[in-house]
Amino acid sequence: MKAELSGINIVILGSFNPKIFQPAWFAANELIRKLEAEEADTEIIHNDISIFRIGDWLRLEVTRDRFNASTEQEAYFEVLVDFVLGTFSLLSHTPAGILGINRAMHYRVKNEKLWHEIGDKLAPKEPWKLLMRAPGLTRVEMQDIRVDGPKGYLRVRVEPSTRITPGIFINTNDHYEVDDPKNAMGCSELMEILNTNWKNSIYGVGDIAKTIIG
Repeated sequence: MKAELSGINIVILGSFNPKIFQPAWFAANELIRKLEAEEADTEIIHNDISIFRIGDWLRLEVTRDRFNASTEQEAYFEVLVDFVLGTFSLLSHTPAGILGINRAMHYRVKNEKLWHEIGDKLAPKEPWKLLMRAPGLTRVEMQDIRVDGPKGYLRVRVEPSTRITPGIFINTNDHYEVDDPKNAMGCSELMEILNTNWKNSIYGVGDIAKTIIG
């Protein structure tokens, strides 16, 4: 079972200087190619926010407290992780203490009957029929704490897909924190967490999707 549409985004919370996060800087440090920098689709480069897109493999949005790198191309998942690790190996003194490795998956369901059955299993309608005329699932979200390794949790959100009909959208947020996020002196510890855990965070959630859909 394979998602018809799939993407990831890596979110880091810390203290950033958005204006340096521009295509020319990444090209100068060999994190992207010079041609990619020249052809980048730049939305804004400002003291408070930078947003640009490189081809069809990277969208980057950076504010003073949030770094968000994303791709909707599964072939570039590992490339995106390398891009983030490379960026913060150069900016190792940047204070950052919270990391989110997020996966978004859209699955096509073969018919509406099965689509409704999945919703009924996740959130049975019977109790709601006493309160509503036609109850329908719009979103269900569950969270599991992490008992070993870095502090954090895994949050799973399921809702009808807005891009595939009939379809199911599953979003996973693997959240990690260093011991004292507010007083982080750099980002080396957080990058070690990313380097150690990204494969499981991105690819390990397939079993969750199979259980929900299957």
